[in-house]
Amino acid sequence: SFEEDGFAVAEGAAGAIGMAEPAGRAAEPYAWQVTALLRERAVLQQLLYESQFEKDLQQLKSLFPLEKVSHVSELGDDFMALRAAGVDNVTAFVAVQLAKNLRKPPEPGAVGSASAEEGEFFSSREIDHLSEKDLEDPKVLEKAIKSMTKWKK
Repeated sequence: SFEEDGFAVAEGAAGAIGMAEPAGRAAEPYAWQVTALLRERAVLQQLLYESQFEKDLQQLKSLFPLEKVSHVSELGDDFMALRAAGVDNVTAFVAVQLAKNLRKPPEPGAVGSASAEEGEFFSSREIDHLSEKDLEDPKVLEKAIKSMTKWKK
């Protein structure tokens, strides 16, 4: 675990800077201080992550009100990996949702049902003409994302 690794690093760091046992017991308080600082760093890092996760979740819920997760980790490993790689929150979410929709088999529909769905989806031309302001509307953005999954490749 991270804490165990942190302690190993603390001991190694203390030795690397000449604080671990070369002068006997005089060096012990410094090694303890390094260990305590590494523990504090781990706690603060975890608090920072949780704070960012909460911000991400609130932003996603405001843009995608139908999303019913209580923590961003519920969005899956792919989402977490994209966020860890520096991909912004919304882009990571949309990418994961598109990937999920591409993996789903097409739903069987009645013959001629495509005309009934026309109002529910955008064509690729319609999306090309959407402005950034249009895409700020969560409903338009969600419709655009769903539309992309329906296009023929």
